[in-house]
Amino acid sequence: MRPRAVKWLVPVGLAGFLAAGWGLERVAAFQTAKAALRDPAVPTALLNRGSLGRLLRHLRLVRPVPNDGTLHSKSAYAKTALDASLFQKKRVVGSWLYEPNPDWVDDWTGGAEAHSAVESDWLRPGRPLIALDVAPEDLDDLLNQPEGRGKEWERPAALAFYRDGQRIFADRVGVRLHGGRSRLPGHAHSFRVYLREEYGPAPFWPEWIGGAPGGRLSRFVIRADWPDRYPFAGLLAFDVAERLGCTVPRTQPVALVLNGQLQTNVYHLSEHVGRAAWADRLGHKDFWMFIYKGQSEEAATEAYGEWSHRIVWDPLDYEGLERETDLDNLCAYVFAVAYAGVTDGFQGAAIRNLREEAPRWTWINWDMDHGFWDFFGNRFQRPAWEQESWELVYKRKTDRNYAHWRRYGDIRAILFARLMKEVPAFRERFLRFATDSMNHCLTDAFLAARIDHYEQLARAFGRTDLGFIAEYREFAQRRPAVVSAGLQRLLEAGKLRRVDVRVPADARLRIDGFDHVGPYSGTYFDGQAVAIEWAGAVLTDFRGWTLDGAPVAAGARLEFVADGDRMVAFRATP
Repeated sequence: MRPRAVKWLVPVGLAGFLAAGWGLERVAAFQTAKAALRDPAVPTALLNRGSLGRLLRHLRLVRPVPNDGTLHSKSAYAKTALDASLFQKKRVVGSWLYEPNPDWVDDWTGGAEAHSAVESDWLRPGRPLIALDVAPEDLDDLLNQPEGRGKEWERPAALAFYRDGQRIFADRVGVRLHGGRSRLPGHAHSFRVYLREEYGPAPFWPEWIGGAPGGRLSRFVIRADWPDRYPFAGLLAFDVAERLGCTVPRTQPVALVLNGQLQTNVYHLSEHVGRAAWADRLGHKDFWMFIYKGQSEEAATEAYGEWSHRIVWDPLDYEGLERETDLDNLCAYVFAVAYAGVTDGFQGAAIRNLREEAPRWTWINWDMDHGFWDFFGNRFQRPAWEQESWELVYKRKTDRNYAHWRRYGDIRAILFARLMKEVPAFRERFLRFATDSMNHCLTDAFLAARIDHYEQLARAFGRTDLGFIAEYREFAQRRPAVVSAGLQRLLEAGKLRRVDVRVPADARLRIDGFDHVGPYSGTYFDGQAVAIEWAGAVLTDFRGWTLDGAPVAAGARLEFVADGDRMVAFRATP
C-alpha cells in the first residue's frame, strides 16, 4: 500500500468510527446501555469484604439497590467458573448493588426520615415496640406472592426498636415474609428481618430478645402471636419447656407499627430456628442442624437420616444411644409436649454441636402455640386441661395406624416409644424425670409467676378481656393430675403416693436433689425413692427426722421409699 493511502486511511477510519458512535447514540435500543454506563453502582460483593467496604458501609456512603440486571448480570453458578479466580467471592454478582448515597449525612445522624412517626402514647411501660417501614410497592410484592421464598423475595426496609420509651435501634434492614399458613391472606403476617452487612446495619443485640449477652444477631423473626383468643400461650409453653431442660428460641413480646400503623395483634421477636441464627447463638458454625420445616445442609441430612434409620430398624443399644443422643433432652421434649397439650409438637430442629467433648443429637422446640388451650375444644366441648397428654407422644400396637406410624412417624416419638417398651432402665428413668418435673420444676410458684407475667403484659398491651388468664391458671392447677393419670393408664406407672414434709417456714432443704425452702408436699409413683436433706445452717436443737411419727434418722439426710402416703417431720430437742 502506498504511503499516501495509509496517511488518509487513519483519519477516514476514525471519522467513520465517530460517525457510527454518533448514530448509535440516537438509536432507542442504545439508550438503556448508555444509561447503564453512567450508573456508578457496583456489585455488593466488591464491598462486602475488606476494610474499605466496611468503612463505606459504616459511614453510609453507599446504599443497596436492587439489581435489575441492566448493568451487571447475576452470576450463573452453573456456568461461571467462580473458583477459577483467586478473587472469586468478589466476582459474584447477586440481587443487590451498591450505589453512592447522597443522603449519607441524614442516614448517619439516625435516618429519622426513613421511619414513620411513632406516637408517644404507643410507647408504654413494659411494652417494647418495633417499627417496620417497607415501601408500599415492596410490601405489596411480598403480600401478593405469599409463597415467595429466598433472597429474591427480600426487600429493603427501615426498622426502629423502642424499649422503655427510648429508641435504641434505627437502621436499614432486609425483610421477608415468614411462616407457613400465616403467609396466606386473612392471617396476621410474620416477618423475618435480616441484618446484613450490605445494608450497613447497627448491631442488634441478643439480650433485646431475651437472650444472653453475646455477639450481634444476623437475623430474627417478628412473629404474630396466635391465636388471638389465647395470647402468649405459645410463650408460656416455651417457659415450661425451658424449665424442664429443653432448648427454645429466645423471645420478646412487642407491639408492631407497620408503615405507621399500630397493629392490633400481639407480636414477639424471636430467634430464627435456622443455621445462621443458631451460629449467632453458639458463636461458631461447627455443627449439624436438621430443620424439620426448612432446608438443611447435606451433611446434617445424611447424618440425621442414618441415625434415624437405625432407630427405626435396628435393635436398640441403650449405652450406644446414650453416647450419641441426649436422652435427657428427649425426656424434656416429650414431657413438655404432653404437659402443654401441643397437638403439633414435633417440629423444630435436631442439632449436633461438633465442638462438644462428646457431640450428641439434641432438639430445639419450636412453634408451641397449641399449648395451654385445646385446639380441638370446640369439637369436644371440654376444658383445655382435660385434653390428651401422652397420646400426643406415645403409641401402642393397638392404636390406629400404628404400623404406618412405626415406620414413618416422627423419629423422636418412635425412639421414645421403643425405649419405654424395650429398655426397663429408661422407663424407670423417665418416670423419675416426670415425678421430679411435677414436684420440683413445674411448681405452683413457678407457673403462677409466669402467668402473672403474661397478665401484666396483656394489660400493657391494652387487653381488657383477661378470661384466658383464668384458664391458664386452671390449666396449671389441674393438668398435673391428668398427666399423672395418663402415665398410669398408658405406661403402667403405678399408684400415686403423697409425701408431706413438715419443717419451719424458713428451713432450707434439698429434696430429691432440688433446693427447697419451707414445708413440702409431693406425689410419687409407688416404689419411687425419696431423699430429704437439711441444707441450712446447723441448728443446735436439730435431732433428725421422724417418718410417720417414728424417729428414723439422727443425721441431716433421710432416704426412704414411697410405698404409701408418708409424713416426714423435723425433730427438735424439747
